[in-house]
Amino acid sequence: MDKKETKRCLVVFTLLAFCISLLFPVVGQFIIAMAERLIFHRDLRDDKWLVVLRNAGIWGAAVIIVCALQILKLPAFWKKWFPSGKTSLLKEAVSLQTFFDFIKQNPLLLASVSVVTLFTYGIALFEYSIGVDTQGVINSENKSGTWSICLGRFAYVFLQKLWDIKEFNKYAAVFGTLVLIVAAALSWSYMLTVFAQKKISQKRLFVFALPMSVALPWALQLYFSFQAREVMFGVFIIPFVIYLLFTGFLDQKPLRAAAGIFLLCFIAGIYQSLLSLFCAGVFAFFILLQESTGFHKKVYTKLVVQLALSLAAACALYFISWKTILFIMKLTEPEYVQDFKHWGKEPFVSIVISIIKQVWEFFTNTDRISGVPLLLPLSILFIIRIISNAVTNSIPRGRKFFYCLAGAGVPLSLLFMPI
Repeated sequence: MDKKETKRCLVVFTLLAFCISLLFPVVGQFIIAMAERLIFHRDLRDDKWLVVLRNAGIWGAAVIIVCALQILKLPAFWKKWFPSGKTSLLKEAVSLQTFFDFIKQNPLLLASVSVVTLFTYGIALFEYSIGVDTQGVINSENKSGTWSICLGRFAYVFLQKLWDIKEFNKYAAVFGTLVLIVAAALSWSYMLTVFAQKKISQKRLFVFALPMSVALPWALQLYFSFQAREVMFGVFIIPFVIYLLFTGFLDQKPLRAAAGIFLLCFIAGIYQSLLSLFCAGVFAFFILLQESTGFHKKVYTKLVVQLALSLAAACALYFISWKTILFIMKLTEPEYVQDFKHWGKEPFVSIVISIIKQVWEFFTNTDRISGVPLLLPLSILFIIRIISNAVTNSIPRGRKFFYCLAGAGVPLSLLFMPI
């Protein structure tokens, strides 16, 4: 390894060490606060000395970890214990380095997505806009995150505590959101090339990445000043979580699959609707996998079962974690959450009719908040393409059922995001 590459590795892992070091003081603060609450029945969330301790711990842990990593000759240590992510079934080795290489190889894509994102949302960087939680920003509310935890968004609260060391900064949050919008468009584009075995042209990447960077849900999220950055972080990591699950099951690497399930639980803890986007990504990547590989039909059938079980396991882990946190903090679900639970309270037929009505509004754009005008024609064209591939024998007979099922699952998963 030459000097230039060594310096680059040290810089990258210095930043990584700093990010990791943020974890320790926050966990320490949580343990101390919980101990004081349970033993002495005190609420220490607003004590200033905890903030001082956290800030000191952040910088102290960062300095210690960076020095330790440099002493241990990081490059050789990292290669020994964390080998490349190359798999036997997906030819592309996925890592942060290969993701950065993809960005370097597509500078025009990076520039185009960045410019479009800046022109679309850039005004939020320079002025306050009226949004859903504007009152909370003005009054500096939501410091404890209790309301979000009651809504089941404990991972969002965790990320906010990491990023807002002292207090919430609206402009820093918007800037982080815009950066993550660009990063999310690039991460999804990169993973498309991985699952398609690099058979996707650069023109198609532009067709995908540019509309994704200006998708209506992101504009809606910017009206929630407190959570937009955290939600976009979840969108950014979803493709990598899908990759962990696919390769974990296909290459029989249980630890990788377990990491994917844990991260999927974490994503649900950021914002529950992200699970719908995860499902859409799984269906889309499954289609690309079938088109670019020729495994036996039993391989795909087994993979479908494993992915379904992993989603169920992640949801179970999420609900257990949420209920445990509510029990420890002596909190209960607010009426806001209870109002969304209609099953068992209303007639089955009326619930189904309300769902169909909302789906129709979503497709026809009569609902200006969540409607997407191009979704209906694009979904029709997408389904036609899937059926065409199945009919023309591009997909073997034994694999057509799951292929068509995944094709229908992509638009269906997307429309369930606002429901």
